[in-house]
Amino acid sequence: MKIRQVIDALPALQKLADKELPIKKLYKLSKLLGSLDNEIAFYNAQRGKIIAKYCDIIGDKYVPREEDVGKMNDEINELLNTDIECEINEVFIGDLDNIVLSYNDLVTLRGFVRIDGDE
Repeated sequence: MKIRQVIDALPALQKLADKELPIKKLYKLSKLLGSLDNEIAFYNAQRGKIIAKYCDIIGDKYVPREEDVGKMNDEINELLNTDIECEINEVFIGDLDNIVLSYNDLVTLRGFVRIDGDE
């Protein structure tokens, strides 16, 4: 699995964690999010280093130096494409009648959450 998959799925996982689900499913979802914490922390730390390396602080914003934008994007893409070893125990949600998610949410949740009808 790539870090990109975790980073892409995180907003949908958090959205799902905010929904009213049976307590057992919320517990499993919370364990799944907890198991991803190290990968997310690693990504955030490394991304921060890359941004600090190629950006200047202007006011309260990081602004990439024009000549370094390509290098910065390359390093961030390399980071996102890094293979990670993380044991993922898919959470079976079942019926989504009371949960509203977008198509993009469903796509990013694949491999993390199994929904009724998934094969």
